[in-house]
Amino acid sequence: MTTFYGGVGMLRTADSHRRQGLASLVTRVICRAEAEAGLDPICNVGHYNKASLDMFRRLGFRTAFNAMYLEYTPASK
Repeated sequence: MTTFYGGVGMLRTADSHRRQGLASLVTRVICRAEAEAGLDPICNVGHYNKASLDMFRRLGFRTAFNAMYLEYTPASK
């Protein structure tokens, strides 16, 4: 759920427990602990994941930059 550099991620709430504020609660706790450790909490969210984007924005996160992830596939020999 967190990384050595302050990344917050891989958070998923079971369908039966959604819309109860659990993800927000866990995220706030993680972010507070990271901040107390001197880290700046960050996250990566896909542009298509409206629920996560909305939650992180409600918690005070803002878009810092957009990224594109590239994958290298070696040519066969």
